[in-house]
Amino acid sequence: QTLICQKMRELLAKNESVADSVANSAIEPITKKDSKAINWLDIGCGEGYYTQAMAQTGMDTLIAADISKPAVVELAKASKVAGRLWYQQVKDSVTNATAKSAVIYPLVTSAAHLPLRAHSIKGISSIFSPILPDAFNEVLAADGYLIIAKPDIGHLATMREALFDNVREHDSDKFLHELAPYFTLMGTEHVSTEMTLSAADLADLMTMTPYAYRALNEKRQALLAAVETESFTTQAKFVVYILQKTAAE
Repeated sequence: QTLICQKMRELLAKNESVADSVANSAIEPITKKDSKAINWLDIGCGEGYYTQAMAQTGMDTLIAADISKPAVVELAKASKVAGRLWYQQVKDSVTNATAKSAVIYPLVTSAAHLPLRAHSIKGISSIFSPILPDAFNEVLAADGYLIIAKPDIGHLATMREALFDNVREHDSDKFLHELAPYFTLMGTEHVSTEMTLSAADLADLMTMTPYAYRALNEKRQALLAAVETESFTTQAKFVVYILQKTAAE
């Protein structure tokens, strides 16, 4: 999710179903039912497109972490404009201003080696980002939550069919068995958005996917040439998983 292509972000923003699902359907119910201060960690935050939506769900502290320093710098800039950076919130508290969103702490770090105190985090979100069961279990509180978003079955199907002779379907939940020792699946939500793309938008979309190097060059060029005369339609499909840390026996 590092340095998301600006054009594709604008296309997805026209239908904010993924951000809405993560923030409103998955995270907000958690923050509303817990009266204690909530510390949240957004892993692989990139430029912070989803982070900014999460910041408005009622949590207190939001640590936005990514291994890419340029991506985190962009997130920090956007957070500053929104008045959500940690030092801005501290300044507001001195003047008795009411904070309208979470305090955001940008953090450049590897998800495998988080510089956080054990069991100090109420929730973790991994939106199209790494899933590391041991690392997540270490920093999550005993009743902590894990929110994961992944491509769903049928994601970008028409594009994949145009690029490959044999299309392998997304195995969205293959990681669940790795999480089973630590987490219990509480629910899922499927979201989708239809995108009508110009040749330039389609080229941008391909650069965001593994298809940019997995598909044969002649297949990519043939698809882009076809779209020069007629727009291309495909569906982005995602699934959001809501898990809770299993109580130790």
